[in-house]
Amino acid sequence: MKLFLDTSSLLSVFDRSDEHHSECSDFWKDLFQERTYEPVISDYILDELITRLRYDISHATALQVLNSVTRLVGRGRITFVWVNQTYFDQARRIFERYNDQEFSFTDCTSFAICQDAGIQEAFAHDSDFRTFGLNAIPAQNGS
Repeated sequence: MKLFLDTSSLLSVFDRSDEHHSECSDFWKDLFQERTYEPVISDYILDELITRLRYDISHATALQVLNSVTRLVGRGRITFVWVNQTYFDQARRIFERYNDQEFSFTDCTSFAICQDAGIQEAFAHDSDFRTFGLNAIPAQNGS
């Protein structure tokens, strides 16, 4: 089963001061040991993650995570998806249609990828994923 990786939970994995760190970090470790899910990440999500880590924590942490995720992609442990013109156009339609929500454009690209790939679950604690109809894994209350 494919699992889309979102910035919200990935930040929690790598930021020890984050309120969701423990739960997300445990899930992240289990994700690669149990292999229940096939993780999927986009270039937009990786960009957002590395940028946030750079500004919120440090350049060294951002670089370490970038190298780690790149190795996991290279080993086939994470599927990497580029936001191409098709996904961009679909994201734009989602962004236009959901004007009553506070979806970021990056979220909309994630939704487009999930729709296209039939992904129903996301490693996310961002409530926008639940609003869009995806299951948030691990299930969390709050944001």
